[in-house]
Amino acid sequence: MKDAMVESSVNRLLYRGKALALILFGVCASAVWLPVLRGDQALFYDVLFRLFYTNSVFLSETLRSGSFPLWNPHIYSGLPFVANLQSAVFYPFTYLFVLLDFPAGAVFNIWLHTILAASFAYALGRDLDLSEESAGLAGIVFGFNGYFVYHYAYTAHYQAYVWLPLLLLGLRIGIRTKSLAPLVAASLF
Repeated sequence: MKDAMVESSVNRLLYRGKALALILFGVCASAVWLPVLRGDQALFYDVLFRLFYTNSVFLSETLRSGSFPLWNPHIYSGLPFVANLQSAVFYPFTYLFVLLDFPAGAVFNIWLHTILAASFAYALGRDLDLSEESAGLAGIVFGFNGYFVYHYAYTAHYQAYVWLPLLLLGLRIGIRTKSLAPLVAASLF
């Protein structure tokens, strides 16, 4: 009975630590991206608008017309759209740009992926037996480093970078449990 109470207390503390880390990452992401979240500044970078804006408009228009965007006839003399990795048609968060207008989708996408990057690095840190504080610092460093923040305009790269800690965590868990299921689950995104 006493062991169950201790285990329950430990689980509550671990849950509280995870929740606090997630709140911290959300607050930090909001602080970093505050000017664009408030609408005081716009996310502007040449590649963001020349490539990703046009991709999102084409994706939205094609889906709204009832078709699936296999081919983009508007670039050059036509170009495979679904096969282009930059269009990220099979990435679930790409559809934020279909549901929201491009500026709102871009801001929400960047804010969300910043929190995901920090959270996944935190989870990997905890799996590596780092303390709560050290894992939190690992999350902040990974989610808010200059390379990551500066490359917000390269949407496909930004979205791929986020999943690296989760893939490593899945690999570690898979090796520890002698199962491929965690790695397969982590690699689905």
